[in-house]
Amino acid sequence: MRHSLQQIYNTFYKINRNFIYIRHFAFLSKDYLKKHPRERIQNRKPNFYLQIANITSKSNESLSNESQILSLQQDSHVFDIENGNKEKKYPRLTYFSPKLGVNKAYDEALKVIEADRLEKQKKIKKIKLKIEQMLKNKDSITKDTEEQIINLKKYLNQLEILADINDPEIRWRFKHNDVDMSIPVYRYLAEQKWMKKPYHLLMQRIEQMYVIPDAYKRFKPTVEVLLRFGKEELEPGKFVPNNISALAPVIEINSFSGKEELYTIILLDLDVPDLEKDSFKIYLHWLISNIPISPTNASVQPSKGTILASYIPPHPQKGSPYHRYTLLVFEQVKKISNDYNIIRNCFNVNQFASLNNLKIVGIHFWRSVWDEHVDKVMSDAQLPQYKTMLKRS
Repeated sequence: MRHSLQQIYNTFYKINRNFIYIRHFAFLSKDYLKKHPRERIQNRKPNFYLQIANITSKSNESLSNESQILSLQQDSHVFDIENGNKEKKYPRLTYFSPKLGVNKAYDEALKVIEADRLEKQKKIKKIKLKIEQMLKNKDSITKDTEEQIINLKKYLNQLEILADINDPEIRWRFKHNDVDMSIPVYRYLAEQKWMKKPYHLLMQRIEQMYVIPDAYKRFKPTVEVLLRFGKEELEPGKFVPNNISALAPVIEINSFSGKEELYTIILLDLDVPDLEKDSFKIYLHWLISNIPISPTNASVQPSKGTILASYIPPHPQKGSPYHRYTLLVFEQVKKISNDYNIIRNCFNVNQFASLNNLKIVGIHFWRSVWDEHVDKVMSDAQLPQYKTMLKRS
């Protein structure tokens, strides 16, 4: 039994060492786990080890079969399921609350938190009832009434955050990324986390490298924009090899407003050499409008939007300085039609935003220089090859 468990441990650790942390696993048995439930890991299902013990008791074979291992991982939710497989909805993880009666201060703190929560819930019910009553008579709604409703909804959102902000389980789930972004408190915590470091890093990079105002006028981002080439999240301003950016990045737009909105994304190269003017011009690489984004669906899916300009991969010319590939995110007031004649060269982003009443809300960028992959990237994308190396007289 002990030898079989050791084989199981070695196999799991080799395949998914980033997700499994097991103490003294080789010595744990089914009977031991029943007597010592606290040995179970908090963010695993309570029957996680029992399933393993059952498998080993039924078969002398080790868990070297990959399909058997994946089945056990999915049943126990050891890791988040990727590549399009459906993930269990919130809550995914099992929360084990600390026992009462061990720490009196903790027990009293829970009582205070619960009393405050009940008080906030009473206010929430009153506000919801008031909003419902105001919305009943739609014909009699004036501008003043609309403003009152907007203010009441803001106050309601604040109360919902305050009602849950001190809940230990809420904090634990947020720490372990087991969240439902339709719940106001999780959106608030996510925004606070973003504002602590990622926001300041982004602002530092776009100011330091003059992305703003070269790409657009100065503004304060209100949504978090995440880019990924493959599985790695891209840090603002990082250099990306051209073979990696040959395929369009995966984009997430994390809005903290709690509403579903339509967005437009625009990818620009700010550093295309313009030898005639001894300067640089802007080139449009990608433009998609009417992208639906909500708190529970932050992923940008081009097929659900209107593609006004398809993705052209970065292809900096040899001899030119590094290029800043900048992704601008705009919030739409209304749906944008697809009858535009888009001119990529010297694209005027300010004019496009003004014509469609777009509000800029987010930004991200990466850098790239010429490398040995550029010729292949241009060939695959059916772009005209550079005839000469860029040289300034």
